Amino acid sequence: MPDIHLIPECYAETEMIKTIYDRTEKDILNHQSGISSVCSVLKKEDNIGYLNIGFIDNDKKNVPHYFEEFTIFSEIHDVVLKKHPRTNDYLFVVKPAIERFLLNQLDEIGKGPSDYGLPDVFKLFCKRLKRENIENHTGFKQMLIDIRKADTSGILFIRTQIELLKKPPLTHPA
Repeated sequence: MPDIHLIPECYAETEMIKTIYDRTEKDILNHQSGISSVCSVLKKEDNIGYLNIGFIDNDKKNVPHYFEEFTIFSEIHDVVLKKHPRTNDYLFVVKPAIERFLLNQLDEIGKGPSDYGLPDVFKLFCKRLKRENIENHTGFKQMLIDIRKADTSGILFIRTQIELLKKPPLTHPA
């Protein structure tokens, strides 16, 4: 099993990955601020020995050229997993952004942001999730725990795909 390098682009995605994915001591969680920073980390030569997985929103107008090289590997309605054709780099793209993605997951369990001490008004919800200290918000953490426990469609897709990527490829006898 390769070491995994998880590279989320924002605080909310970083906390989501911490909560939904059972990391091992070999896994690296490398929070980045913005899509360009995720791109820079993925492109580094010293990441070649890792299974590199970036996490970005699909709400950006100016996507780094490197990400245009990725092709769709697997997808559901609000998450796309892409693969770079020449590297061991993968990219989860949540659509349209992490805030809407999480609201969709909450809808699946019949809850809303206010159930977790977060604003129901979308713009305020977005603003709150963009704060660096969102990782310390107990309601946000509980929200992530609840959607993980429920295995909502997007969360289950991300978890399942990471587990599948961790498995070595099957080899066929010659």
